[in-house]
Amino acid sequence: MLLSVEKSTCRPNFLDGMQLDGYNKELQLAFEFQGPQHYNLNSMFHRRGQIDLDEQKMRDQEKRDICKEQGICLIEVPYTADFYLFIKHTLIEKGYLDDASGKKKSSKIGERNVKCDDVILCGYHLNEPKYGIVQNFYKYLAQYKSKPYYEDITFSTLTPDEIPDPKKFNAKRSTLMIFEDVRSDPPVIQKKIIPYFSRGRHENISSIYISQKFHRIPTDIRENATHIVLFSGGSSIRKLADIISPYTDADPHKASKVLDGYLRQKEFVVIDINKPRSESFSLRWDTPLNLEREIKSLGNTSN
Repeated sequence: MLLSVEKSTCRPNFLDGMQLDGYNKELQLAFEFQGPQHYNLNSMFHRRGQIDLDEQKMRDQEKRDICKEQGICLIEVPYTADFYLFIKHTLIEKGYLDDASGKKKSSKIGERNVKCDDVILCGYHLNEPKYGIVQNFYKYLAQYKSKPYYEDITFSTLTPDEIPDPKKFNAKRSTLMIFEDVRSDPPVIQKKIIPYFSRGRHENISSIYISQKFHRIPTDIRENATHIVLFSGGSSIRKLADIISPYTDADPHKASKVLDGYLRQKEFVVIDINKPRSESFSLRWDTPLNLEREIKSLGNTSN
């Protein structure tokens, strides 16, 4: 895919904190998927009604203007369109693809279909459907070297007792380690996982630790994380407040009520630990959450 490039970011500096769903710096090409909330009132995203919708449209326009100033081709895909067909037709129209073959007109070093070379799943329930989808996708891309979408990538699994030292990985290849439901494993296993979070980045390794109980995650892992992603797990408001309190200046109890409302609607909340506390929360990856404003809006609704 043209919009994936190694070591690219979806929050480039020139957008002043706003995100892109995809960005290729080398090609000066970006895309945004525009959900219904970009066009019409949506109670999930627009707590203050028309005010929030107007602000959404202002952010969208600001993003267009900045991309234009930077010489970046921004493709906005409406939710009513077939995503891949819309992208393909627009790329052909803009001259990025050849109309006849649908292939790239020029070969650019660094263009990627995926951002990591090797995905390794560590745990006990290794045959879950969600991982089967990823495995099949990787297998598809790596199957035929003659295909234009070919990638030298792998998907593999291992059990916790097989966890190697991070130093044994080839740092020239980017690796994603997923530790699935290993919180209950003994300390000897946790000690093997901790180095992936404390120094894995030096070996070009990114790591994800999935757990049902946040505060049961070893402290060394929590303190070395860059992001926390919260999903609905039936946790109480009090426990949710305990999780978020170190990362916000808002009243944690009131903020947890706001977040719980989103989580119960099957959304997920991202906490970017490296950002200022007033900007660290977002809905999914691309919708900033102003907790103070959300709390005020929730209070007005309650009254």
